[in-house]
Amino acid sequence: MIYIHIRKISVKTTNLNYKQGEEMRTRILLFLLAFIALALIWGCKPQPEVQTEPVPQEQSNIKALEYEIKVAFSNGYEYYKNKQYSDAIQPFKKILELDKNCETEFCEKAYRYLADTYIRLEMPDTAENIYKEAISKFPSISSLHSGLAFIYLKDKQRLVNQRNSILTPGDSISTLSAEEMIEYDIIQDSTDMVTTKAIEEYKKSVELDPNDNESMNQLGRIYLEEGKLDDAVEWYEKSGSVDSNNVDIWNILVKLYETRRNNEGLMLAYQNLNRLLSEDQDIKLELGRIHGVLGNFEEALSVLEEYNNTNPQDAKGYHYLGLVYFRQKRYSESLDKLKEAAKLNPENPRIQVDIAEVYRDLKKYKTASNYIDKALGIDRSYYYAYFVLGEIYEQYGMAKLPADATLDMRAKLVFEEATAQYRKALKDAKWNTAARNKIDFLKQYLATGEEKTQYKFIYKELPKVYLEDL
Repeated sequence: MIYIHIRKISVKTTNLNYKQGEEMRTRILLFLLAFIALALIWGCKPQPEVQTEPVPQEQSNIKALEYEIKVAFSNGYEYYKNKQYSDAIQPFKKILELDKNCETEFCEKAYRYLADTYIRLEMPDTAENIYKEAISKFPSISSLHSGLAFIYLKDKQRLVNQRNSILTPGDSISTLSAEEMIEYDIIQDSTDMVTTKAIEEYKKSVELDPNDNESMNQLGRIYLEEGKLDDAVEWYEKSGSVDSNNVDIWNILVKLYETRRNNEGLMLAYQNLNRLLSEDQDIKLELGRIHGVLGNFEEALSVLEEYNNTNPQDAKGYHYLGLVYFRQKRYSESLDKLKEAAKLNPENPRIQVDIAEVYRDLKKYKTASNYIDKALGIDRSYYYAYFVLGEIYEQYGMAKLPADATLDMRAKLVFEEATAQYRKALKDAKWNTAARNKIDFLKQYLATGEEKTQYKFIYKELPKVYLEDL
């Protein structure tokens, strides 16, 4: 019985162990399946890219390339600096070969120096191509555009020389044959085309760099050569605003302003020149004169008095001071200065005429005419004197008109004498138009031939015309 009981216990224990083993195997199997599934899911997800540092060998290669580029630039620049331009080409080209993507600071420099090297070697076509390639990679660098513009200007000069060679010195276009005229026109068209290109590139350079006054100067010069004075003034003014210490620009503007009769511009130009060249007395004198012309009387008197203190023996300072006082109707002071100028320069007819104008305004007509005689004694061809003498007679005639403005024969003859003087002034191109207008105006006051005949029938002769101080 004991044996049977033990056996039963043994069988139960065995059955229990078997069931536990099955459960363990099942759990292990499920765990393996779950792990495989997770591995598959993880493998399908995109993994972050692992950033790797360049291996030491790659870093070494990069540094070696940079060093090689630096050495090439150093060699090229040394040749360039020493004017060994043919030898400079290869090092600069080598930089462009090594740095195809222009990742170093030397790439753009290599383009610029290489282009300039070809210019100096008189190879403008190659230089033009270099600049164009550089601009395609660095479109925002102004110096590349101005460099290309310079190439176009060189080409323009070549074409101008070629065009001019067709003409025989002293001949005009009208003397050209039909074939020569065709060739001339073709070259002129090419000249106009490259000029337009140069203008476009210089303007692009200024657009990229508003302080590029060198390109502004070139634009001013181009327009000046083309005879487009207003455009030239515009660009030289812009250059002056960027670099107000450039004496050459202000001197050019002085000439342009004089041509355009721009007194405000002249004042600005002379103010800057006087600031830059304070010891130049001619500039100081002109500044004072322009102030007077513009009615800036206090400034004019200040500058001209300073000039006179430095140049007490120069008639011009006294002359201009006299004119300023005249414009202010300060006649006594004007006469003092003008007569001082006449003493220092007795052979200047203009000073004598200016004194006459002061006496004319003072209604001292006879005295005024005496100074006109002095001016014509110096120069009979000084036609402005005749114009002022005409004014003296005209104003005297108007001053002598009676209250009812009726004209007697003597008054008409005074206006006739004024007309005669104005006719002499017609020979001066500067005063021709003004004299013509005066002549036309006075026609209404002149005696007719019939009136003169009737007067002489009654009074035997015409009255004498004379001037007097009123």
